[in-house]
Amino acid sequence: MENQTQHPAYSAGRPPFLTVLCILTFVWAGASILISLFQIPNLYIPTVDNPQLQVSMEQIRATNPDVADKMISVFEEADKHKIPNWIFSFVGNCFSLMGAMMMWHLQKRGFFIYIAAELIPTILSLAFSGLSGIIDALGALGPFVHAAIIIAIVIVFLFDIAFIVMYGLHLKYMT
Repeated sequence: MENQTQHPAYSAGRPPFLTVLCILTFVWAGASILISLFQIPNLYIPTVDNPQLQVSMEQIRATNPDVADKMISVFEEADKHKIPNWIFSFVGNCFSLMGAMMMWHLQKRGFFIYIAAELIPTILSLAFSGLSGIIDALGALGPFVHAAIIIAIVIVFLFDIAFIVMYGLHLKYMT
């Protein structure tokens, strides 16, 4: 069994778990940045103009017109804030990646950049887009959808907090 002090990352002062956290962040933030870049052409197209969605809406309208109308109102509400939310997400992911790269090099300021990059975009999106309007519109589709949206938001925050805590436990290795 290899001695932990002979591990290349650990001998440089970076614990193996910090290496794992950074790699997970590199993958997640990098993939999110790429996905965001591919979304740029769709930012200026209303969701309800999507041909695939229109076919689905017509199928839903044939069986339940009220649900189709409620879903269209949800898409219209979300479209009002699509560009600002994209900007918050893209910038947050870039800074998240930058913070993780700094922590990879054991720079403590990367931790604080990471915290800001994880929390500020989510808070701005919630505040700026009037998420309550979107949640209420989705809630019109039923209590299950309303609860699922709230649970999803809580899970996102829990993952953010968990990673912040795990990175924070490694501050003693950073300068």
